[in-house]
Amino acid sequence: MSGLSRFLEGLRPGAPLEDALNRWCYCRVFATMEQQRIGMLPEGTAKGDILGGFAGANTPFAIRPNGEEFYRLIGEAYVHGFMNGEILLFPGFDDGLEDIRLR
Repeated sequence: MSGLSRFLEGLRPGAPLEDALNRWCYCRVFATMEQQRIGMLPEGTAKGDILGGFAGANTPFAIRPNGEEFYRLIGEAYVHGFMNGEILLFPGFDDGLEDIRLR
């Protein structure tokens, strides 16, 4: 049993932390990424989807190529080390900047 499972097992039903975790994890899946990162991605995210940031956003988003010109927004993601603008500090980030169109 994981440490989190043991911790949650000790909480009474309806405890504030358990409720918060259940709400936060709803419709999200745990994922590991190529750069040895872990995160919680929107349910429905698939291999080949792209994680990126939008100007002014504090969190990364999962997007999916949808044809030659457009992308489909899958949803907001949590990626350890990429939150609160940290993705901007990732080596090579500037090389991948581009304008995209969502449909």
